[in-house]
Amino acid sequence: MNPIEVVLTSGSTAHVAVAGDLTLETGDVILRKLSNLLDRGYVHLVVDGSGVSFCDSTGLGALLRARARASSVAGGLTIRAASPQLQRVVRLAGLQKLLTGDEAEQVSE
Repeated sequence: MNPIEVVLTSGSTAHVAVAGDLTLETGDVILRKLSNLLDRGYVHLVVDGSGVSFCDSTGLGALLRARARASSVAGGLTIRAASPQLQRVVRLAGLQKLLTGDEAEQVSE
């Protein structure tokens, strides 16, 4: 199964859907695909994370590296429609505002 699929491109924006586990095994694939989109001029990356079933630090790191690369070319990466599992990892890492635009909430888990 392909962990990432380009859903729509328009202007300098690419919408992608990420599904399955974001782990060591898939992180490089996702980063490569996002980097390829950046190389092609799609500097605004919108990631639909509703299909993510699990995310570890490697998967989160791949998204952060892609975001850093997009930011370096005046773009960005935003996660939309994150699954509960992805939301939890992003919240526990304190990255809500950085990756989703949402204000950080206190983690009480």
